[in-house]
Amino acid sequence: MKPVLVFLSLTGLFCGTLSESAVIKFIIAEELPAPTLVGNIAERSGLRINYTIEEFNSIRYKFLDQSVMQTRFKIDDVSGNLSTSVVLDRESICGYKETCIMAFDVAAYSNMITLFEILSVEVELTDENDNIPTFPENNVTFQMLESSVIGSTISLDYATDLDSTRQNSIKSYEIVPEDFGVFGLNVTRKPDGGFQLRLVLSQYLDRETTNHYQFYVIAKDGGIQQNIGTLTVNIMVTDYNDHSPEFVQPMYNVTVAEGVAIDTSILTLSATDKDIGENARITYGFSSRQSDLDIITSLFEIESATGVVKVIGDLVYETGKVHKFYVEASDHGDQPRVTQTTVYVSILDVGNNPPIVSINFLSSGNAGLVNVSESANLKMVIAHVNVIDTDSGPNGRVDCTISGSDFELSPVGDKGYIVRVNQTLDRETREVQNISIVCRDHGSPVLSSSLHFLVRILDENDNKPVFNQDTYFAFVEENSKIGAMIKQVSATDIDVGRNAVVYYYLDDDAQGRFAINSNSGVITTYTHFDREQRNHYEFTVLAVDSGNPPMTGSATVVLTVTDINDNYPTFDGASFQFFVQENLAVDAYVGTLSANDDDEGVNQEVIFSIAASYANLVPFYVMPDGAIKTNIRLDRETKSMYTFEVEVTDKGSPPLSTATNVVIHVTDDNDQAPVIQFPNKGNNSVSVSFLVPIGTTITKVLAYDLDEEGPNSRLTYSIRSGNHHDIFAIGQTSGNIYLKRAYPLESDETFLLEISVKDNAPQPKETVHQLEIILRYSNESSTSLVPKTGNTNVIISIVVVAFTFVISAAIITTICILRRHDKKLEMKHSEKMFDKPEVVSDEKMKKGDLTYKVDDVIDTPKKKKKEVSFSLDEAYGSMQHDYTGTTELNIADPIEDAMYPNQSNKQIKNLQLHKLHLQAHDKEEQKNIMAQPLFDNLSDTSGETANSDSGRGGSDVDLSCQMSMQDELKTFTFNYFNKKPKSSTPSTSSNISSSQMPIHNKNRTHRNSENSGHYGQKHYPGSVDVFHTGSEFPREKIDSRVSSSIDNFTKDNSKKNGHRSKSKSEKWFPSYV
Repeated sequence: MKPVLVFLSLTGLFCGTLSESAVIKFIIAEELPAPTLVGNIAERSGLRINYTIEEFNSIRYKFLDQSVMQTRFKIDDVSGNLSTSVVLDRESICGYKETCIMAFDVAAYSNMITLFEILSVEVELTDENDNIPTFPENNVTFQMLESSVIGSTISLDYATDLDSTRQNSIKSYEIVPEDFGVFGLNVTRKPDGGFQLRLVLSQYLDRETTNHYQFYVIAKDGGIQQNIGTLTVNIMVTDYNDHSPEFVQPMYNVTVAEGVAIDTSILTLSATDKDIGENARITYGFSSRQSDLDIITSLFEIESATGVVKVIGDLVYETGKVHKFYVEASDHGDQPRVTQTTVYVSILDVGNNPPIVSINFLSSGNAGLVNVSESANLKMVIAHVNVIDTDSGPNGRVDCTISGSDFELSPVGDKGYIVRVNQTLDRETREVQNISIVCRDHGSPVLSSSLHFLVRILDENDNKPVFNQDTYFAFVEENSKIGAMIKQVSATDIDVGRNAVVYYYLDDDAQGRFAINSNSGVITTYTHFDREQRNHYEFTVLAVDSGNPPMTGSATVVLTVTDINDNYPTFDGASFQFFVQENLAVDAYVGTLSANDDDEGVNQEVIFSIAASYANLVPFYVMPDGAIKTNIRLDRETKSMYTFEVEVTDKGSPPLSTATNVVIHVTDDNDQAPVIQFPNKGNNSVSVSFLVPIGTTITKVLAYDLDEEGPNSRLTYSIRSGNHHDIFAIGQTSGNIYLKRAYPLESDETFLLEISVKDNAPQPKETVHQLEIILRYSNESSTSLVPKTGNTNVIISIVVVAFTFVISAAIITTICILRRHDKKLEMKHSEKMFDKPEVVSDEKMKKGDLTYKVDDVIDTPKKKKKEVSFSLDEAYGSMQHDYTGTTELNIADPIEDAMYPNQSNKQIKNLQLHKLHLQAHDKEEQKNIMAQPLFDNLSDTSGETANSDSGRGGSDVDLSCQMSMQDELKTFTFNYFNKKPKSSTPSTSSNISSSQMPIHNKNRTHRNSENSGHYGQKHYPGSVDVFHTGSEFPREKIDSRVSSSIDNFTKDNSKKNGHRSKSKSEKWFPSYV
């Protein structure tokens, strides 16, 4: 019994009861025996949950209306079981509808609980492939003229299939055998679902070669267990007059005695035609195209039907005269075909009698015909020839000859001749032979007589059947049912009769997998085949004739098991992972999926797609060839990874599919510009005292980049503009802004810098903000250190003008005179105190040997000028300050060691010598410095320890690395700049390379430069920054601490190195270093 599918659809349930719109649905297959349980209405109604067991069991069920449904189904009124009453035939109930639903209402009622419910029930009847495609006739026969052109058609009636669904109806038609090349099948589907079938002629026909064709047209439905209907088609090839008659002999010679009687037959002409019917019926006659036709027709006549030539006139011997005429053989086709032969008639003198010849056949036959087996032995006698010549002498001596080579004449004394087989006979080569025997005497003239008879060669079973192909190639679908047709073989035997009747068998190498119809040669399957296990078979088919003994022919059948779609495609991996860059254009290529299918052909071809549940959830689409592409621009910052499911589906029928997961990582593209948090529009200023030490961190630029960690988010900081005096520097990687050099002020001054932040991508993005840095002027911090100038006189003049306007002119004049006098004195004093620092050439900068010279350094304005020069190739170091006036320089940073690896021992020794001079000076200087009051250089007012605010929203510099007060006093320096041309006077200061500087260099600040426009400042122990100044590196650097005790030392070194001294006209302004 087949299983019954039950499907219940309960829509609109409320409180456990079935609503008016709810329908109880069942599914059942057709053709199931009755009774078959369809389902239980009681259980599916939903009534149980609202009643007790006793109340529920009291409910009864019955059809609500009296309809045809009661003849098809019955309901158990107690249990509610719905079952079939009859065998349901879907085709008779619903016809050719795709969906067959039987609907009816059932009443559920109970007297115990006063219940009456109407339940709507629908039973869907599914179609079974229980009908076989059927042609109107099992066999059809058509006639086709052998002259039909290629493309000629014959219409066939199509098959019908009573199954109602499209799936189980007829799907295709085929010709069997498949390689039958004479006719093709043209199949056209009509709008009503039927088919139009036409046989199409594919090759020229030749009736004389093959006069009959038999093949099969099969109709296949689309069921899972496929049904096949077969139509046997016979094509009879009708004759067309395409052959001309052929005479047995190309010419005829006959001798006739003069005076022969009228109506004497002298010759029988014979011609054959390969056509049949009227096309082969031959008529003989004289050719009309001969010059002496009148003479010929007066002496001879030809019987048109038999070809017998008779004498109708008086024949008279004439010396050397031979009658020659042409005879035509014409068939009776619509367009008759004609063949000619030549007849020669010689007239004999009546003075001599021709021999009389007669024949007696020893084998079976009749008048003029003898039968001889093709297996006859050589020298076998088939006839006796009797020759009589009443003449005497030479006229009575007769010699006879026989035509052809298959037979010979042998004399039998004076008893005539015997006809014997001279060579092996072959009926298949020539079945009928026309034999002529001519007997001639030795008279003068020679007289002859002739006779003619036919020899028919009888067949023997000397030929084995021959298949029309040595090898047959056949195909069968895997999993085909047993009995499926594979191939029809055909063999012919050129023998005739029983010897040509052929039966077919399979050899042992078929191994029981196949069967063959011994009469038709149709080979069918005898087992199931699995292409994936084995797709090729080769076996032998035998053709055995009915002769005695029988003869056997063989052919090879090569069977290929064709594929059906019974294997699911499989991906080449458990999952796939791809990487794609963000921001690529739509339809950007991501990667390609790969899969394989063990099937072949179309069933092996696969297409890829995104699973339907992910179709609109991910920004990708999958091409049928497996290529994954984007359908939007991706943004890694929005989402960096997508996981979804893809399917691979083969092209079989029905298609099979497999799913797997794909993970796509979105890689970063530099699509995000750096974001500067500080400075910003609301907070873009900082203020700092102009007296803070060089290298002090003023502020820090805060920025970030949303791109992925790496070059795209690694930031580089620089000052684009506003740093005209090269006062500030910024750490390329940290964003810290430092004071690079001292700048002279007489009042607060604001610097508007453009800060650039770039990422490190190949095509970097840049963000620029403005930063205001206010250098505050602190008069209290400078008055005790800066030598007095005319500023005091100006202040006094202003006060005097305020109190005494009357005498202001005189006082101002006096003050101006005094100021002018003071400036002249100051100029002279400055030229004696200070020398100009050396300007290093570009060549030295490129080599990294950049020398900073501080020629004039003083601790107080009244101190004696001291000068020293040294080089700072090694820029990174940590400064440790103490209150003894000593600054210790430690060069221990590994980055610094990597940047400046080339330090010679000679340079270190020179720097150590320089250190001894400085230490001798420090002891003397320390006493004077400690006696002076301490001052604060970190704020606007003396003694202030907190950072000051600019009042514009910015923060003060975090001066975490403060120098001791004693060191600040020691590092006070006056630098004077002037626009006048520099003097070329040689400098007396020494140039000591930074590579010669000892590791502990007391009382010195340490600076570094590079010729590429960058320099570094190690302002905190253990921290390293690289600065970008926005301009070329300054070629003039000044040390804030020198000792007067090394004057001679510096002068000697300056001579060696060729340094220039400062021009007296140059001015240097004070700055903190």
